[in-house]
Amino acid sequence: MAKKESINKKKNHRYKILILGNVNLAQNDAQTTHLIELLENFKKIGHKAIILVPKRGVYYEKIPEIKYVPIICIPLFRIIINRIIFSFYLFFYRFLLGPEFIYIRFEENFLEAIVFSKILRVPVFTEINGLPLEEGKLNNRSIFRLFFIRLTFFTYLKFSNRIVTVTEGIKKELLKKYKVSPSKIKVVPNGANTSLFRPVSTLKCRRELRLKEGFFYICFVGNIVYWQGLDYLVKSAPLILKKIPNVKFLIVGDGPTKEDLLRLVKQENLTKNFIFINSVPYRDVPKYINASDICVLYKIPMKSGFSPLKLYEYMACKKPVVATDTKGLEIVKENNTGLLVAPQNSTKLAEAIITLLKDEELRKKMGENGRNLVVKNYSWNASVKKIINIFEDFKKTKNNFYE
Repeated sequence: MAKKESINKKKNHRYKILILGNVNLAQNDAQTTHLIELLENFKKIGHKAIILVPKRGVYYEKIPEIKYVPIICIPLFRIIINRIIFSFYLFFYRFLLGPEFIYIRFEENFLEAIVFSKILRVPVFTEINGLPLEEGKLNNRSIFRLFFIRLTFFTYLKFSNRIVTVTEGIKKELLKKYKVSPSKIKVVPNGANTSLFRPVSTLKCRRELRLKEGFFYICFVGNIVYWQGLDYLVKSAPLILKKIPNVKFLIVGDGPTKEDLLRLVKQENLTKNFIFINSVPYRDVPKYINASDICVLYKIPMKSGFSPLKLYEYMACKKPVVATDTKGLEIVKENNTGLLVAPQNSTKLAEAIITLLKDEELRKKMGENGRNLVVKNYSWNASVKKIINIFEDFKKTKNNFYE
C-alpha cells in the first residue's frame, strides 16, 4: 500500500517552470497566444510557471505570473546593459521560484540563458517553431545577422537538454542538416483554446460585427506576411466572384505586407469585396471566424512545415478550411476537415473555395470533423500535457540530470 501511494505521489508531482520568451505581448499574434496558453494550461493542471519577457509591450490582461524585464535604450551600450539586466532577472527567479526546468521559445537574444542554465544547474527545454535561417532569408536579414542566428542556433541545439519542435518537418531538418540526436528531439504540435474557440451562431456574430447579410464570407485571421500567400487569395477572387457573385473576403490582422495587399486589392478592382480589419484582441478572434463560411490558410511551402495556431482555431469553431497541400497540413485531408490545394495556384484555390460554397452539407460535415479532431488531439491542454510527459521521460532516462 505504501509503495502504491508513493507511485501516485510521484505521478502527481507539480513542477515549477520558468518560461522565457522574447515576445511583445501587446501584439495579438501567434507568439503571444502561444506563450499565454502555455502559462495558463500549466497552471490549469497544477504546475507553477512564470514567464520572463522584455517589456516591449504589456498583455491586455493583468497576469501576475508574467514578469516584464525592463529595457534600457542607451546608444552604444544598449545590448550589453539589457543582457546584464536580463541575466539579473534570470538569476533572481532561479532562486525565488526554484524552477525544475527552463522552457525557452528559441530566440537568438536569449543566448546567455543557455550558458547560465548550466551555471544555475537547471535543465533547459528549447522550443523551435521554425527554421531560423530559412525565415531569416525570407525576411532579408543581413549576412551578419544570419551568421549570428546560425551561431546561436547551433549553441541551442548543442546545449539544450531537450528540443521541442512543433512539426515533424522541423525535426527532420534538425536530424538531417544539424545532426541532432533523435532521442533529444520531441514533437509537440501547437493547439487551440477549445473553450474560447468554439462554434457560435454565424448570424449572431455577423450582426455583432455589422457584416452585411446575404453574402458568403471567406476568412483569414493572422499576421499579414509574404508566406501567408494572401496575394493568391486576392487573385483567386475574380474567378470566385464570376461563379458566385455574393462573396466577401474578410482579412483580419496586420503585418509588414498589408499595404502591398491593399494595393493589389485596389489594382484588381476588388475594394468592395474585401473587408480589412486591424488586429483584434485575442478573445474577439472567434467572432470573426464564426461569422465566416470558410477559412483560408494558403501558405507558401517551407522546409520546416507548419503547425499553425489558426488552423486549429478555425477547426475548433467548426469551420471548413481551404489550405495549402504542404508539410504539416496533411491533417486537413486525412481527417476530411477541408480541402488541400496545390501551392501558389490561384485557379486551384478558387476552384476549391467554389466547391465548398456550393455544398452546404459538405461544409457542415468538414466543420464537425475539424471540431472533433481539435478537441481530441490539438487543444492547448493536450499540448502542455505532452510537454510535461517529455520532462517526466527526461528525468527517468538521464543518468546525469544536469548534462
